[in-house]
Amino acid sequence: MKSMKLHLSCSLSFITLLSSLNVISQTNKETTPNSIEASGITGYGDYVIFVTDNQPGAYFKYGPVAKGTTQFLLEGDKLSLVKFPGAELAYDLEEIDVLGDGRIVLLSERLRMLIGESGVITHYEDQLAEVGGKGLEGLAVRSEGSTNVIAVLWEGGYFEYDNIPLPLTKTYSEDSLRKSFYPLVFVHNLSFKSSSSKKIGMTKDVKTISLLTPRDSLEPKAQRYRAPDLVWYKMSENEWGFIVLLNSNDSPHGKDPQFAYSVLQKYNMNGVPVGKPIDLKKIINEPLKNANWEGLGWFKDQKILVLVHDKRPIMGTPTAVLLDIEKLWPSAKTTK
Repeated sequence: MKSMKLHLSCSLSFITLLSSLNVISQTNKETTPNSIEASGITGYGDYVIFVTDNQPGAYFKYGPVAKGTTQFLLEGDKLSLVKFPGAELAYDLEEIDVLGDGRIVLLSERLRMLIGESGVITHYEDQLAEVGGKGLEGLAVRSEGSTNVIAVLWEGGYFEYDNIPLPLTKTYSEDSLRKSFYPLVFVHNLSFKSSSSKKIGMTKDVKTISLLTPRDSLEPKAQRYRAPDLVWYKMSENEWGFIVLLNSNDSPHGKDPQFAYSVLQKYNMNGVPVGKPIDLKKIINEPLKNANWEGLGWFKDQKILVLVHDKRPIMGTPTAVLLDIEKLWPSAKTTK
């Protein structure tokens, strides 16, 4: 019996060791540049923090960002992995932000949850579920007194046809499912230091905003916009709105989609575009001109934006780009 217990103890110890080595191996593997699929980003002092689609239970921190820098690869000695115990089961992390009380929060598209280090903060109802590859992609946070004003973004655009649930494809025609949807923003409040999980549904306390995007030709051959991310933007002293990242594609039968436009567009709280969009392909040079921009945040609040793409077209390592808001929209605060 003692021999059996000793053998069992040794076996468990060996398994534990292998498991630990595997975790270390996976951590090292997933923090190498080519394995990072950046999906959401924001500033954090002189650093940037970001999340990826393929790393649950953690976020990345890069910096300090050198003064005068306008773009930088998210790799090297300045890059570190920060464990986030509350999100260990949260696959498909799409965004990261900082609440007014200083807590870092992550948005899981698959789970429809806003997650803090100690666990779930908000759980969004089934109406915001991911369908056909389209779900909660964006997150923006600002403060009013001791209240966080939170905006979550359902990306809209065309469904990814191969990811549409089977009951739908077996019931409805392909043409009827190759339709696009406006991006939707859901705005709700959360008090500082709120520690209990709060369920958010479509109630009178949640403001729903449809973002109007161009519709000037027939689907599914037409380019339609999806919205991967957004930030709160102070349009004037008494008016808030958003700056939204928009990417377009078509949805042809039997072919891969074609991606055409990437822009930044200001919106008011009614979902109406304000001013002209900024064409990212005109202000960002090769090899990033055709990058798939996925994350948008404030590096310096209301002054400098930070953008990140999911993977570098050539090297595989994500690049972050800093954009001065006054250079994008000169006298932006008075332009409407």
